[in-house]
Amino acid sequence: MPALGVSHVSICVSDLEKSLAFYRDLLGFRIVGEHGADATVPPVSLSCKNKHSGKVRAVEMAYGEGDVRPQIWLEQFLGDPPDGKGIRLDQVGVTHLSFTVPNVEELTKELMSKGVKASSPPESLADASGHYHTVFLLDPDGIMVQFDEFQYKR
Repeated sequence: MPALGVSHVSICVSDLEKSLAFYRDLLGFRIVGEHGADATVPPVSLSCKNKHSGKVRAVEMAYGEGDVRPQIWLEQFLGDPPDGKGIRLDQVGVTHLSFTVPNVEELTKELMSKGVKASSPPESLADASGHYHTVFLLDPDGIMVQFDEFQYKR
């Protein structure tokens, strides 16, 4: 089966409003839809590790104009605290999101001045000239978000 592309990446968050402030307000994603479901019944209940007593709220977000893909979905299970926290590169699972941006250093300085934390000092990723082209920042739940200034060569 040939894949046509990635449609979305879904991120379970502990506080949807804090995550919206990060992804929408700081990174510039736009909301393109909002969904809710009962987390106590299939299909949601069958896809969760834990039992939930309420609903799940999902916000569908895109960047750029039009029907841009891939999108990210932020999901919060209402009334139930999430299980776990953001993982690192050496743990099983999706370890981070990555975006290409025009200038990593400018974006890093801007986001860190607004309270966003880095997973390691950005300067530790600098090249011989002292410029860094990639950085790993943390969203409100400690999920790593990588920003690259270049495209990887294939």
